[in-house]
Amino acid sequence: MSHQVTSDHRGASILVAQLAASGLREAVISPGSRNAPLTIAFDAHPQIRTHVVIDERAAAYYALGLGLKTGVPAAVVCTSGTASLNHAPAIAEAFHHKTPLISITADRPTSVIERGHGQSIFQAGVFGKNVGHSVVIDECEMSNSTIIVETKKAFDIALTGTSAHINVPFEEPLYGVMPVEEWNLIAGSKSEKVCSGTVDFPEELLKPDLKVLILAGSLPQYVQGNGAVIYLPGICERWSGITGDAVMHSADLLMGRNNGELPEELEPDVVITVGTPTLSKALRNHFLKTKPLHFHLSDSGKGWDIWDELSLTINYNPIDALLQFQEVGSFNSEYIKAWKKLEKTADLTDSPWSDALVFQTVFDSVNSSVNIHLSNSTSARYPQLIRAKDGLNFHCNRGVAGIDGCTSTAVGYAMNSDSDVLLITGDIAFLYDLNGLASVDALPKNLKVVVINNGGGEIFRWLNGPEKTDLVDKYFETKPRTIVKDAAKYCGLTYFCATNKDETQRGVEELFNSGSGPAILEVITDGLKSTEVYKKILSR
Repeated sequence: MSHQVTSDHRGASILVAQLAASGLREAVISPGSRNAPLTIAFDAHPQIRTHVVIDERAAAYYALGLGLKTGVPAAVVCTSGTASLNHAPAIAEAFHHKTPLISITADRPTSVIERGHGQSIFQAGVFGKNVGHSVVIDECEMSNSTIIVETKKAFDIALTGTSAHINVPFEEPLYGVMPVEEWNLIAGSKSEKVCSGTVDFPEELLKPDLKVLILAGSLPQYVQGNGAVIYLPGICERWSGITGDAVMHSADLLMGRNNGELPEELEPDVVITVGTPTLSKALRNHFLKTKPLHFHLSDSGKGWDIWDELSLTINYNPIDALLQFQEVGSFNSEYIKAWKKLEKTADLTDSPWSDALVFQTVFDSVNSSVNIHLSNSTSARYPQLIRAKDGLNFHCNRGVAGIDGCTSTAVGYAMNSDSDVLLITGDIAFLYDLNGLASVDALPKNLKVVVINNGGGEIFRWLNGPEKTDLVDKYFETKPRTIVKDAAKYCGLTYFCATNKDETQRGVEELFNSGSGPAILEVITDGLKSTEVYKKILSR
């Protein structure tokens, strides 16, 4: 569409113009009629790149991926009715993972809601407490200036690292256009997060000879930046970007070898948490018993009171605050040495072919510039146990930790990245979010996928409980019927397959061959053997 015209609905044309003036540059649109004014306005705006994703759930996660690296929210746009509900998983993930995202849902006119009109539900405030901000922009009731102010407010709130919902009712007709007008837009938006100056640490953190443990979950990559190398002890999961000689990535590896407890010489006086809560239930349960003093670092000002001892959330960029803290604090040297001596990763020497060895082989085979995305469930846990090259960046949707949008997020991230993006996923997670590959208008050439096919949801064999029911195969593990090779062909990806270490090494090389474009490597493993290896790793 010509950049000289836009939608004749003010609720679309002014909204889009103000979003662009605020800094929005990406919009993901799912087809529909009620959102036609928004589609017209986004397509016509010269500063906004549009993407088309048919499935609304996949579209929302795709938009989440677009904003992960830059910290600038992307918009995801849909028609009225149940389409809006499909944005909910990604909106919740953005809210809990503190990642920017804006959902824009077209709606029927307010006057006809609950009067029998098709594709109409109660859309205003539909995401409840799982969204950072929600507003209705009704062109029939709002002046131009009010639309501008409310639009900028929604963008600015999302920019702080959360989700926002803009619901926009439209009367028919929906497809009209008009010349672009000059509106008194509000220029530019800037995050108000604290990111400079000196942190004022509480006196409890400045006591001499302190035994402090850094406990880090997931941080969005725009918060990680280049990550941090620290000398303090830590259990910092891969997607935190935090490493060091006294840092390990898996609490379960440590505690599994100590009867589920933290050894006495490793007990901290203070725990500083960063990012999302840890994967390890064992560690959380341990701290629920020991209740160490707890501080949280977050530039949102909100912390996780995981074991009812949160004293303070320090409102500052967590990476910068952590680096400052280790320069000004006084720490127990013997405590640091004890953490340095620990075995940090699993020794897979003489290990049989299994999921664990797939991860080790892939990590050893990829270039350190690759951005690795991980689906949830077992794919999130193995990387904490396995050695990995310095420089690898990791991401996993750990805000809510669902498997529903991991592929779509990786596709969106790849669209905004100059580097190769590798998604490592299980067969169930791959099937669950297949529309992240099948319903997009174009797949990025830098997207590579490893599907570990172990025959179902093997994590349920790790847990205490499911196998005692005799229902594991039917209701929990749920072996998929989808053939990965056929799915790859359907979605337009080049397909490779491996059944052992040598084939996997060659398969990874072929994945990243410059001529392969978007491609999938299916790696076949035995689920029961993989579970056996996993349990052996934790019990050594």
